[in-house]
Amino acid sequence: MSTVNQVILEGNLCKDAEFKVSKKGTKFSTFPLAVNRSYKDFNGTFQKEVLFIDVEVWGDIFQKKLAEFGKKGQGVRLVGRLRQGKWEKDGKRYSKMYAVAETLDACLIGKKGSQNTFSGGNDSVAKDLANLAVGADGLKEEITEPSSEDLEDEAVF
Repeated sequence: MSTVNQVILEGNLCKDAEFKVSKKGTKFSTFPLAVNRSYKDFNGTFQKEVLFIDVEVWGDIFQKKLAEFGKKGQGVRLVGRLRQGKWEKDGKRYSKMYAVAETLDACLIGKKGSQNTFSGGNDSVAKDLANLAVGADGLKEEITEPSSEDLEDEAVF
């Protein structure tokens, strides 16, 4: 049986993106993402639920744009995978799940839940935000994958 490890998330940054360098010198960013869900419970009452997910973006491709647009409240859509970080501290073992972004798009989420992805148009801000995922040549850029040495040396808290 084959396995699949893929996540698609859309939400808002809970705080500004943080920029880090692993012990092996690989650049990466982290930020917490708030993902909202509305649903009707078994009584027919609307409920709201918020998930807070820590996100990692490896490599230096998006560092400049994340520095400019990776601010608290910014809407983002990402496609990626789950990664389980494991470490030991004071004799205790810990683990934590992260979403590792493999593609990342900036978007605006309207007050009534409408979504607008910046993919073009005359608005220069929209074009700049679209460049989070699309390079100057118009092609999607790949996010650098961390090496196994990076993951062994770097526990992201």
